[in-house]
Amino acid sequence: VDHLLLLRGGSPLDTCVLDLCGYEDEEIPCMKLWIWHVLMCKVLVLSLETSGNFIFDPWLQLGNLPLVSQNLKRLKLKCQQFDDYFLDFSSCPALEALEFDNCRFNCHRISSQSLKFLSFSNYCDFGTTSHTHIYAPNLISLWLEVNYGWTPLLERMPSLVEAVVKINFSDDSYCGGCGD
Repeated sequence: VDHLLLLRGGSPLDTCVLDLCGYEDEEIPCMKLWIWHVLMCKVLVLSLETSGNFIFDPWLQLGNLPLVSQNLKRLKLKCQQFDDYFLDFSSCPALEALEFDNCRFNCHRISSQSLKFLSFSNYCDFGTTSHTHIYAPNLISLWLEVNYGWTPLLERMPSLVEAVVKINFSDDSYCGGCGD
């Protein structure tokens, strides 16, 4: 992959799908470089998927730097773990669609001014020490499935037209401090 990206130079990309199945901890820095290189190639649609046995294999953590892209319009992330910094999409002004599939969140806030479509599906896990706030004031469509942890708090969304919210009940699904 290193050679493929280098041979391309900085030629623009419309779509890039990185399906990273079965990786070792020492390969993660290379994978992060591939992602940043693809972003520098002005990719419009980026899909980043990992797969494997997540009971034993490490979840891919993209780091503590925010994503920066003036061109990215659609981002799909599957089987990853996130912290606060990466989920600040203020440096992605063209981002309109964001999909999380089977991800873990250890964050206080997910934010984007430009998002119109936001989806959390297939066993998304949220923390149990504080609520994740979702700030997306221009959101039109929301799909939110919470499998574990405290249900996220939705901030003001005046443009919201369509929403599906599914909370799979568990002892940790309550709002935290307000009873059951």
